[in-house]
Amino acid sequence: MASRIVFYGSINNAKREELIKQAREYLIANKGDKFYYILPNGKLIQHYRKKLLEGIKGAFDLNVFTFDDVVKSLLKGESYTPIDSETKEAVISMIMDELCNDGLIKYYRDLVPMEGFVKGVSGIIGEIRRSLITAERFNEEIPDSPFFKEIGLVYEKYETFLRKNNLMDKEEYFFRAIELLKGNNNLFDGIDFIIIDEFFDFRPQELEILKEILKTDTDVYINIPYKTEKQYGTIENTLNVLANLGFEIVQVEEKEKSFFDEIGENIFSYNDSLFSGNDYIKLIKAPNKYLELKRIAQEIKILANTGIDLEDIALVSSSSEEYLTTMFRVFKEEKIPCSLNEEQRLIDIPIVKEFLNIIQLKIKNYDKSNMIKRIKSSYFSVCSDIERDKYEYIFYGFNYGNIEELKSMLNNKKMKVSSFVSNGKEEYADELNILEGVEKAVENIENEIEKIPKSGTPKDIVSSLVHILDSYDVSGKLMGIYKITNDYDMFYRDVSALERLHEILNKAANGASLTHDEIEIGDLYNILKNYLDGESIVLALGNEKGVNILTPNTIRGLKYKVVFIFGLIQGEYPRFNGESFFFKEDTFSLLKDIGMDISNYEEKLDKESLLFAIAISRCEEYLYLSYSENSLDGEINIPSMFLDELLSILEGGKVEDKVHCIELDMDYLIKDEIKEVTTRQELIRNLLYRYYQGEDCTEYFQMLNGLGENILHEINERIQCEVYRNKDELSEYSGYIGDENVRNDIYNGQKDLKFSATYLETYGKCHYKFLMDYILKIDGIERNLEEFSPLDKGNIYHRVLKEIYKKHKYDFKQHILGDIDFNFQSIQEDVVLKIKNILNENGIEKINKLWELRIGNMANNILNLMKADLERLRRNKVKVFPYDFEVEFGYEDDFYIDLGDKKVKLAGKIDRIDKTLEEDKFVVYDYKTSSYGVKKVKDMIEGTSLQLPIYIMAQDKKEVIAGCYINISKSEFSFELVKDEEKEVVNKTRGNGILSKEEWDGLMDKVKEWVKEYITGICHGDFSVAPKVCNEYCRYKDICRYNGRQGVK
Repeated sequence: MASRIVFYGSINNAKREELIKQAREYLIANKGDKFYYILPNGKLIQHYRKKLLEGIKGAFDLNVFTFDDVVKSLLKGESYTPIDSETKEAVISMIMDELCNDGLIKYYRDLVPMEGFVKGVSGIIGEIRRSLITAERFNEEIPDSPFFKEIGLVYEKYETFLRKNNLMDKEEYFFRAIELLKGNNNLFDGIDFIIIDEFFDFRPQELEILKEILKTDTDVYINIPYKTEKQYGTIENTLNVLANLGFEIVQVEEKEKSFFDEIGENIFSYNDSLFSGNDYIKLIKAPNKYLELKRIAQEIKILANTGIDLEDIALVSSSSEEYLTTMFRVFKEEKIPCSLNEEQRLIDIPIVKEFLNIIQLKIKNYDKSNMIKRIKSSYFSVCSDIERDKYEYIFYGFNYGNIEELKSMLNNKKMKVSSFVSNGKEEYADELNILEGVEKAVENIENEIEKIPKSGTPKDIVSSLVHILDSYDVSGKLMGIYKITNDYDMFYRDVSALERLHEILNKAANGASLTHDEIEIGDLYNILKNYLDGESIVLALGNEKGVNILTPNTIRGLKYKVVFIFGLIQGEYPRFNGESFFFKEDTFSLLKDIGMDISNYEEKLDKESLLFAIAISRCEEYLYLSYSENSLDGEINIPSMFLDELLSILEGGKVEDKVHCIELDMDYLIKDEIKEVTTRQELIRNLLYRYYQGEDCTEYFQMLNGLGENILHEINERIQCEVYRNKDELSEYSGYIGDENVRNDIYNGQKDLKFSATYLETYGKCHYKFLMDYILKIDGIERNLEEFSPLDKGNIYHRVLKEIYKKHKYDFKQHILGDIDFNFQSIQEDVVLKIKNILNENGIEKINKLWELRIGNMANNILNLMKADLERLRRNKVKVFPYDFEVEFGYEDDFYIDLGDKKVKLAGKIDRIDKTLEEDKFVVYDYKTSSYGVKKVKDMIEGTSLQLPIYIMAQDKKEVIAGCYINISKSEFSFELVKDEEKEVVNKTRGNGILSKEEWDGLMDKVKEWVKEYITGICHGDFSVAPKVCNEYCRYKDICRYNGRQGVK
C-alpha cells in the first residue's frame, strides 16, 4: 500500500530537513531518477537544488520541478504548436469580430473595439480553463443571459480553434497532460516517491494531476509547514481537500522557535500574546517612495559593513511596478547589486516607438503629428540632426488633410519664398533651402510608406516592414552613437531592442497567419503592438550574490538574516487583483457553484495575511518595515492594515516604544550627518551644507579636487551665476545680451519688420517670454487636435461671424432700423455647417460626440452674440451698423507711426469696424473668447495692452470715436475707449474709459512712447527677467525662475 501522508507542522519545523535527507540518500545511491521533488516556484527550485546537491558529485538525474514542469515532461514527444498570450488574444479578437459580423454578439458589441476588452476576455477564458471547465460544461451551467452566454460562445469557438489547429495555450497543457494521465497510469512507473513541499494551496489543475498520481503505487509526501495560532481558511480548506483524497494528516513535532517564528505564528491570532520587538524590528517612515528606498539602501550598506553578505538580505514587495522602478533607480545610484533582472518593455524603448510611428503614418494617412515624429526620428532619420528642428518648425505651420495637400502647401510656400529670393531678398535664401529639404524629406517618406501594403497576407506585410527596417543601417548608427556618448547601457538596450524587434515581427507574422489569410495594416499593427507590449528586454542582469528581491509568494521556504518588507501602504500591501467586469462580488457565488476557482475578498485577505506572516518568519536577525507617507499625486498614504496588526502584538504604548522608528523628512536628501552619506553626490551635498553652516571643509574640498572631480568648479560657476543674477545691474545672467555681434543680428532682424500689437505687447508684458517666443522661436509641444485651445475657437468664431454678418448685412440693417424682426433660429443650421466646414479644412473629418458638443456650444455662442449685438444696436438712439470685417492694415500698403526720430511700420487685422448711419464716424472692435483678454485704459497706459490704441491709429483716415472688446462666449460688449463728446453714440454715459480730447491724444502719445521703448529694448538685447505681467500658466515659468508670482523677485 503506497504511503499518502501530509506532514502538517509549525513554521520552520524540522520535517523539511528530513525530507531533503531522504532525497539526498537517493542521490548518493545514484537513484536521482527515482523520485520527484515538487515545489511552488523557481526561486525555491534553485535553493533546493543547491541543498540537495551539496557535497554530492556526479548526480545529474535530479527531478526538482514545479507542477508546470511536470506537465511539460509528460507532453514530451507530443506534436503540437504552443501559442503565447499575444497570439491567444489575436485568436480571440478574430473570433469576436466574426461573431459580431454574424450578429451573434450583441450585448458586448460596442465593447469589442475598445482597447483592453480583448485582453479582458482572454483573461476570463484563462480563468475558466484554469478551473478545468470545458466550454461545453460552462455553457451548460451558466444562466441564460447574454452577459454569460456571449462569453461562453467566444470560449466555445476558441476551444474549437485550438483543437482544430493543434494549438496549445498555457491552460491547454494541463488539459492534455491530464488526458494522458487518465489514459495511461504507467507514466509514473519507476518513481518510488514524490515529495511536494512548501504548498499551502493547490490550483485545480495541480489537484487533478495529484488525483491521477494517487492512482499509482508511488508514495506521496506533502509537507505543509504553516501551522499557526491563527486558523487560516486557506490552509484548512487545503487540508480538507487532501484528507478527502485519502491523505493521512500527520502532526509534526515542533522544534525550538525563533523570535520571528513566534511573530509569524501569532500575528492575526488575537490571542493576547505580546512580544518585545524594539531591538529587532525597525520601522522606516519616509515622505515618498524614493526616500523610503534611499534609506533602505543606507541600511543595507550599514549592514554590509557589519559583515552581513548581501545575499543574506531580502527585500519583499508586492511587485508594484512603480516601486520596482524606483528601487532600480536607487540601487543604481547606490551601486547595490540585486538578484532581480532590470527589464524594460519593448514598446517603451525609443527605437521601437520610432519604428511603430512609421506604420502609423500608413494607417493615419500622413497625420501631422506622426509626420513631425517621423521628421524628428533619430534611428530612422530622413534628415540630419541640424536640419531636424528646422524642418519640424516648418511642419507646425501647415494644417493639411492628406499628403497631396501637404505637398501642394509646401510647393506654394516654396514658390512664394523663391520669388522673394529672385527679387533680391537674400535673407529668404536659408528658408528656401529649408523648404526644399522638407520637400525632399516628404518625398522620401512617401516613397517609403507606399511600400507598405494597406492589406495583404500577414507575412507579406511584415516582409515590407522588415525591408524598411533593414534599409537603415541602424546597427551602424547605434555604434556611432555609442562612440560619441560612451553610454554602454543605452547601446546595449538599443541593440537588444533591435534584435528583439526583428524576432517579434516574425512572431507577429506567424501569429497573425493563424487567424488571417488577409489582414488590414491597422489590424496587423494592433497585433504587433500587443506582442511588443508583452515583451521586455533585460537592461541589467540580476546578481545572485546581490540583495534578494522577492514577493510575499516567493520568499516562502527561504531564510535570510535580514528581511525588508517595504511599501506597506494600503492598496499596495496587501495588493489584490482588481475586479473584472465578469468576476465581481455579485457573480461570485454563481461562478463558484459551477466550479470556478475564484476567491472573494475575505478569501483573498486570508491568503495575503498568511503570506505576510510567512514573510516575517523568514527573518533570522533583523526585520525592517517601511512605507511612504505621500503618493505621487499628493494624496496622503494610509499605512497597511498588516503593519497595524504587527504593531498590535508588540509591547509598548506608542509606536516608538514598540519598534525602532526612523522618521525621514525632505532634509534627508541633504544628509547633514557624514555617517549617513552613501554616495559621492551625497558627500558633495553634505560638504556644501556644512560649508554653508560655517564649518571649515577645506581639507575635504582639496581631497575631492585631488581625485580629479570637476564638480566643485561647476558648483562655483553656478554660485557666481546666482550672485550676478541677483545684482541690480543688467548682465548676461539676468537676461541681458551683451555680445555686440548677437545684438547686431537681432537689430538686423528687427529693422525692416512690420510690428504687430501682439508682438510689442508680448515684449511689454515680459521681455524674457518675448526672447523665447520671437527671437529663439521656441515652440511648445504640439497639442492634439482634440485639445481645442482658445486660439482654435477664436479663429472659428472670427471667420463664421465675418461670413454671417456679410451674408445677412442687409437683413441685419433692417432689423437694427426696426423694419423687420430677424429670425436668428433660421440661420442656426448655416452656422453649424460653416463651423464643420472649417474643422474639416483643418483635418478634423470625423465629428464624434465631443466635437458635436463643441460645435453646438460655439453655434449657440455665435447666435446669442449676434442677437445681443443687433438688439443693442437697435436700442441705440444713434444708429450704428456693422460696416467691415477683418480689416487689414500695413500689409499691402505700409502703415507707419511717427516716433519723432524714426518711423515704425505696424501691421495687423481689426476684427470689425462699425459706422454710424448719418455721419462718417467709426467704432473698432476686437473679439475675445473670454473676459481674460478684455483690458482697461490702465493697462494701455502701463504698456501691457496696445491693441485698441494701435487699431485706432491705423484708421487715421477715419474718425474713430470708440474702441470696444466683444466677449463672444458671454455676449458682452466692453467699451474701454470712448471719446467724451461721442459717448451717446455708443450709449456709454459713465464709467472708466470715457476720455476727453486731451486724454485721448495723451493715451495715443503714451502708446507711441511704449512702442519706441520696446523696439529700442529689443534691439539693445534687453531680455531681463522682470515681467510686468506674469502668468502662472506660462510655459517658461520653470526656467526663468522668476518669483514675482508671489510678489518677490
